[in-house]
Amino acid sequence: MTLPENTILEGRYRIERLLSQGGMGTIYQGFDTKLQIAVAIKENVFQTAQAVQQFEQEALILARLQHPNLPRVSDHFSFDYKQYLVMDFIEGRDLWDLFEANGEPLDEMITLDYILQVCEAVSHLHRQNPPIIHRDIKPQNIKITPDGRAVLVDFGIAKVVTGDGRTQTGAQAATPGFSPPEQYGGTGTTPRSDIYSLGATLYAVLAGEYPPDSISLLAGDETFKSPGTINKKLSQATSAVIEHAMQVRQQDRPESVDDWMQDVRAILVGDGAAIRALAADTAAVTARVRSTQPVETAAVPTAPLSKQKSSWLWLVTVVTILAVAASVTAFIFGQSQGNMTLDTEAVLKALAATATQQAKSGSLTSNGPNLAATLVALAATATDQAQTQLMAGQSEATSTPAPTSTATFTPEPPTAMPSPSSTATMTPFPPTATVIPLPSPTAALSALPAVSQQIAFVSNREGSDDIFLMDVDGSRPINFTATIDDHEASPTWSPDGQQLAFATVNVTEDQAFFFSAIHAGRIDGNSLSVVTTQAGQPAWSPDGLRLAVGSVGDYISLFAFETGQSRRLTPGLGYRAAWSPDSTRLAFDNNTDIFVIDAAGANLARLLSSPADEVEPAWSPDGRRLAFASNGEGNWEIYVMNADGSNGLRLTNHPADDRHPTWSPDGTRLAFASNRPGNWDIYRMEADGSGVTNLTNHPAADIQPVWSPVP
Repeated sequence: MTLPENTILEGRYRIERLLSQGGMGTIYQGFDTKLQIAVAIKENVFQTAQAVQQFEQEALILARLQHPNLPRVSDHFSFDYKQYLVMDFIEGRDLWDLFEANGEPLDEMITLDYILQVCEAVSHLHRQNPPIIHRDIKPQNIKITPDGRAVLVDFGIAKVVTGDGRTQTGAQAATPGFSPPEQYGGTGTTPRSDIYSLGATLYAVLAGEYPPDSISLLAGDETFKSPGTINKKLSQATSAVIEHAMQVRQQDRPESVDDWMQDVRAILVGDGAAIRALAADTAAVTARVRSTQPVETAAVPTAPLSKQKSSWLWLVTVVTILAVAASVTAFIFGQSQGNMTLDTEAVLKALAATATQQAKSGSLTSNGPNLAATLVALAATATDQAQTQLMAGQSEATSTPAPTSTATFTPEPPTAMPSPSSTATMTPFPPTATVIPLPSPTAALSALPAVSQQIAFVSNREGSDDIFLMDVDGSRPINFTATIDDHEASPTWSPDGQQLAFATVNVTEDQAFFFSAIHAGRIDGNSLSVVTTQAGQPAWSPDGLRLAVGSVGDYISLFAFETGQSRRLTPGLGYRAAWSPDSTRLAFDNNTDIFVIDAAGANLARLLSSPADEVEPAWSPDGRRLAFASNGEGNWEIYVMNADGSNGLRLTNHPADDRHPTWSPDGTRLAFASNRPGNWDIYRMEADGSGVTNLTNHPAADIQPVWSPVP
């Protein structure tokens, strides 16, 4: 019986509504009347000794965890012979809901960003002492908050590995499609088990079909269909990442979630070399597995996730499922069982297929018997028996290694690497975008012809905002975007100094403006074309591979030229970005403060936080300093500081506003925009603030200078 609304627990927690109810407990949305915040309240609906111990275990696990992608436990108490866990209420929807609402596979890059955040949480769990294995990662247990944060929830069957090798674990359970085969045995799970579930989660929401159950794969009742063959829009690299994680044998999966995260990050940042290596490694693993473990033709067709619930005549299988334990035990312990016959394998296939179809039909959330749970319970019992037999026989077979050991997989020799053209083909640019000829990332910049040093800037001197080019002394200004009808802003140079990318801007009748696309072209004015229909302020990476795009929903995203895809980098903040010279980090502002973050999306840090606003960071060519604009003195001035935020120094001191600093390629001078003469012009000064010179001196507004990187 569920608690009625407005029930008060512990004199402070008011029940507001039922969120979910299942075999592992009931979850309510509540309100903490003391702290005046929303909370989630989990109720233990079982009162067996094992269930009580499991619930206490979950409370202890969560209480000691502090991570932005995990819920925080704030209280734990008993009431009316039931136990309650109070934790953060996570706003948003889970990945399963998002998939169903979308009606088709989710966006690849956005989903990879979500799963990368979950990986951070899983890595945090695995690094605990003792380690924690979640064992229930699936789309329904990943909540996405309104600001794009992915939170891993529900630790009801988490397993804690103690120092002596024993485990403290919750209920024996598994979810067909998302649980690896070793989990059906109840004791064979390792950190690699969570990797399988992470891959299966991606499979579900990116392929758009329910992942095949691991027991069915093990028995040969289903074949593994690469998600890239189901969703033709899915990149081969992401398909390879999923397939690597979902290997049936633990030793064929990535060694750790951190290793798997590196592959996911490589796709997100467009690291071509890492992507090709990933494809080769996965192909080698798959080829070896398929050559040694041929599987039968699938007997159970793959069903869409959105299939309607259906009733099951489950009693037909009950009379045969007792034989399943021997098959599962044989896999887990790698030993031939004398009583394991073909009929036993057939029973295994029948039960696994039935449980999988039950999951596909949606009946995992129904009140009917859960065949997967039945399988788990039987397998756990058989595993206990097998362990006893194994211990008794160790004196006769001490040289036989346990197949659950964490043996490192050695990739095939380099000669087995498929050609990049066949293994690293990624999703092309959007069909609505005209792709321009961009420099090859592997081309030697030294082979390019010399280009004179210039400054690009924005000016409205011809009636609309255009991108202009001029020499560094202010001479020979030319309109670079005269052929484009829209307004243009935020120019950024390619690392060879031969191309410019910039944002196009639409202005409404009430003078509101919004970014519409990103263009690029050579500085001779030819081949001006759309790079991406993604909107925002671009910053070209010094390695030439990516654009950091700011002000897209107030966050920074990375656009990879090689793949034509974007992925979110920052968690809900970000307006203008600047690359470090080695392309490993970005500085950015959110219109009030300056932050730095790794290009892989890690180590986010706030450099400056004061009552004033600090904006428009610009990295010096040696990577040691950042220039920026601040209004700490009442008007905007140009400042410089160390790259770690220390030793801030004001360079300009004028009653007018000075904005948009940019470094010369040798780091000895800066250009900036100022309204000193009553309108905005482009100025130049020495790196110590001396020698201020007006370069444009034009009655129009000249802003947003960017110095060419060519020395």
